[in-house]
Amino acid sequence: MLGNDPSFFVSGCAESDVGLFGVIMPGRMRVFSPRWDTHATIDFVPEKHAGLIILGDGEGWATSVRYQREREWLAKALQYGTPFLGICYGAQLLAAYLDKKSDGKPLAKVRTKEHIGMLSEITVAVGGKTDPVVGHLAEGALVTQYHEDAFQEPSGAIALGWSKGHSHRHCEAFRIGEPEAAVYGLQFHPEPTLEMLQNEQWFKTTPPLTTLQRTVEAGERALRAWVELAITRRSERC
Repeated sequence: MLGNDPSFFVSGCAESDVGLFGVIMPGRMRVFSPRWDTHATIDFVPEKHAGLIILGDGEGWATSVRYQREREWLAKALQYGTPFLGICYGAQLLAAYLDKKSDGKPLAKVRTKEHIGMLSEITVAVGGKTDPVVGHLAEGALVTQYHEDAFQEPSGAIALGWSKGHSHRHCEAFRIGEPEAAVYGLQFHPEPTLEMLQNEQWFKTTPPLTTLQRTVEAGERALRAWVELAITRRSERC
């Protein structure tokens, strides 16, 4: 049985990184665990939390031993059937876990910087076009990219989207099982708010306002769809 706490457990470098999750989830719906706070006492408990969300990071490869704590949380979530959403590094962590890689090396055979600080479309796979989280991206919405490492379709995963218009094709979105399980990895960033994209160092040259607004709307739509799946999943397990 799940506990009475409906909160989502969010792990990231800084609480300001939650972005649109702060709009979608009021404070009472989430707890934040700073990734590099060695004194943090909060712990992810799959029986208690409504879902596990692991945000991005730029400090090391997802296969590194320094992420062992989050790797253990991820394993607990998958074993218990708790909803999971990995974004950027979080998606890489899930891909590495599924492919049993923990050697401290990058996932990509060829690393490039062509996905750092840019907006791009993704190619939505045939099966992804009916997916509640990413299906709307087939309409051509741009997504925010900020990563150097990348991965191919992980073992046991269903690829939902691929990079588009770049020299090295890689997976941009995947899920484990049916959408109802709410276990997803998104290489792109759906979470930045309009303010974040305008005022933080996401781009060398900030794109036009209308373009950013459409990107934020597409990102929020993806996140709201996942949260809805996760809440439904939790209610079914209560």
